[in-house]
Amino acid sequence: TLDKFKGPVATAAGVWRAALFLCRRMVEVLGDKFLGSPLDALLPLLYSGADLGCLNELTIFAHHLVTHYTAKTQPLLQKWLEVLFMQPYEAWRQMPEGSDQLKREKLELGCNLLQLVNMSAQKCPAAVLEPMLSEGNRIGKELTGFLLAGLQDPGELRALQLATAAWSAILDVAISNPATQEAMVRLPLAQLLQQLLWSTFRMDFNDAAGQKTLGEAAAVLRSLTSARMAQGLRQQAMEALQVALVGALPGLRNEMAPRRL
Repeated sequence: TLDKFKGPVATAAGVWRAALFLCRRMVEVLGDKFLGSPLDALLPLLYSGADLGCLNELTIFAHHLVTHYTAKTQPLLQKWLEVLFMQPYEAWRQMPEGSDQLKREKLELGCNLLQLVNMSAQKCPAAVLEPMLSEGNRIGKELTGFLLAGLQDPGELRALQLATAAWSAILDVAISNPATQEAMVRLPLAQLLQQLLWSTFRMDFNDAAGQKTLGEAAAVLRSLTSARMAQGLRQQAMEALQVALVGALPGLRNEMAPRRL
């Protein structure tokens, strides 16, 4: 009956929230039986007309699905990425930042979405990697841009950690196969390295999230300089790394950050 109460009406009447609560329970009660036709029917209804608060809750729920079902979630992600990622992403992209409150709201949705992408990259890497490596794929382009945006501010450690972890998982899978290695030329590796090093060198190393980010950043560098990489692509990555280092070092108070990395 949820299709009779779409969007704001469902939210106001409490039907939407009750439906989401039941979905959470069904994950625990029905297990794999809920992963398929039931979710296929419910997801578009839950996302229809969802406001900012609903999108936050839905993105957290989607993260829970991937965490619970792990690799079994891949077909669902591949089918519904247009909804699960693009709908909250479009809302996030259009959110204003004119006050501290608005910035916090945008950061909250952004981190929830980064958490979903990161977990998807770890548990169902093909669902994230395939669109990112496909030429002309709109979702892939927006995914790439969103993950780069997560690296921009060293002061937002949670976003930086999640984005770095996602890139680490994506690149680890990408370099493992010659076919995906060839397609890696579509990734903005030079820009990735520049933003990653600049922010990593300037983050708070005394924070636990900073320590986790450092480990993920090191994993990104290991992937891009790995002996498993084709010689030509590896050479490009090494040259991009040199340029990124030159750009990231000026303005640092000391050499502690690059030495620790």
